[in-house]
Amino acid sequence: MPILLIKHTHIHTFMHTCLNIKSAKQRELNTYRTINAINKEIKEPERFKAIIVCFDNEGCLMYSQNKRKLFFYPKEIEGDFVLENGGKRVSSTITTLQASLTYALAHKRVTDDIEKEIAIGIKNGLVAMRHLVDIGFTKEGEYRYDIVAKIIKKTPPPDGENDNDYLYPVDCEIPNTIEAIEENSFSFMNETLKNKSNEVLFDICKDIVTYGRSSKMEAKVIPFLRYKKLVTYDKYEITQLRNVHNSVRSYINDKTKAKPLSICVFGAPGSGKSFTVKQITQDVDKNGKTETIHFNLSQLKGPEELRQVFHQIRDVGLKGDLPIAFFDEFDTKTEGSGTFSWLKHFLAPMEDGVFIDNGRSHIIGRAIFIFAGGTYDSAERFRKDAFTDNDRGSKARDFASRVEANIDIFGPNDRKCIYNDGELKNENKGFKNVSECYKLANKLRSTNTNKKTKNLPSTDDPVKAAYVGTCPFKHEFCYEKYTFRLRRATLLRSILETILEQEQDSKIPVTDEVLKAFIYVDEYLNGARSLQAIVQTSKIVKGKPFSVPCINTSNLNLFADKTFAEILNGEIDDPVNTETAEI
Repeated sequence: MPILLIKHTHIHTFMHTCLNIKSAKQRELNTYRTINAINKEIKEPERFKAIIVCFDNEGCLMYSQNKRKLFFYPKEIEGDFVLENGGKRVSSTITTLQASLTYALAHKRVTDDIEKEIAIGIKNGLVAMRHLVDIGFTKEGEYRYDIVAKIIKKTPPPDGENDNDYLYPVDCEIPNTIEAIEENSFSFMNETLKNKSNEVLFDICKDIVTYGRSSKMEAKVIPFLRYKKLVTYDKYEITQLRNVHNSVRSYINDKTKAKPLSICVFGAPGSGKSFTVKQITQDVDKNGKTETIHFNLSQLKGPEELRQVFHQIRDVGLKGDLPIAFFDEFDTKTEGSGTFSWLKHFLAPMEDGVFIDNGRSHIIGRAIFIFAGGTYDSAERFRKDAFTDNDRGSKARDFASRVEANIDIFGPNDRKCIYNDGELKNENKGFKNVSECYKLANKLRSTNTNKKTKNLPSTDDPVKAAYVGTCPFKHEFCYEKYTFRLRRATLLRSILETILEQEQDSKIPVTDEVLKAFIYVDEYLNGARSLQAIVQTSKIVKGKPFSVPCINTSNLNLFADKTFAEILNGEIDDPVNTETAEI
């Protein structure tokens, strides 16, 4: 990991070394963890004009005397650029970055602002490095001086915009304190949007729905992850999805792995569990050598029928394809049995890749097992009950220990807080977001002398505090405020593409009245299925705007609460302006 040290007003010395950071190698999974690890290693950054940590051609972390910034590409923040280019990297990354920084400091484009000059040097250096990956580092044995010189002389465009020739990185300030990242109070999205009006969030949603993959405003929501039609902006979803994606890719590519790969997917009904798994596997399986088969365990009478399920999985493998077995409602009961009664029947197939039928052992072979929860909507809840289950015969603990990755699918509704700490859990049951948690914290501080509640953080403005992303109770799901609205926008776009049979980068016009109803409705009664049902029952014509008359209002109460119709018909205040006033 190269480090550049800049002293005074010019480059005084460069040092090329490696930080002793194990978690930095996990940058492909979690950028936040890597930043936190580097923060702990960088000592006395104020001694230098700047300290620059370079992540090859994917980004840079800059420590200056006044601030800390991360420069990166929103679509490729955690290793995607290298993967998409077949693992290619610029062999002399530091040389190109040095040249760009040297030019920036020697030819000042911003008078007496060294930090801005360094930022220009970093951005141009990243562009040059990535361009060399595309065209080749050398030509006829010579370094591409002409190409690098052309790029480092440019003035980068504002964040979220590009010039006609190159894709530029964006930058985001990060906290000066380690605790802010450790305690989940920081995210790139909150930092980007916290000082902007709610109209900006709505404009981003509109751009995503209208233009899909060609959206220019999407890059202002940082970072985001895309696998086929699956898009997420939530830092926790990104980490989990990338973990699963990497596990599936590694398993498919490593033919020496003989036993099945086991993954659990949790989420409320209609949150999109099947859709998520499908998009991940399609993104990994470039050659179409996988076959997905679905089984709903709640429809099986007992373990004896499970043997036939394993035979079906085995048959797919014998054909030469990799079976992806989707076990829906794996956490339900078998007939006449208790909770987790299915789990023990999966232990041998998961661990050894075999199952028993009529006293004979059968090899399943290579396979991917996807276990989708029907009772539990989060991995944390499932694991807690599994590891405290009093029924030892269920083998719930053994099952949970064999699962190699988990995903929590949040769906189009706002996430609810989870607080299970003794005396306070009942008071906070069912709260939907962090602003309500702050209201509770204020109440408890003033009415309860218990030491735990007395030390809770307080705020005079709970709603505004929610937009910082910090929950006073550090609840499991109380983090980024904006993501569920963006999730609704991407889901709506995906459904419209399917129904209208349009490309992912085509234009689909939607009126503001319709879009506001989809984005700002309080709740979809059955998650993503409800959003999809509203679109499917509408009369939409390809090439014409999706407007209010298109929507079938006679059955809206089956899919969404009353706020959808109220927003659609203008019966309540504009939700965009209302939320702006609250902030």
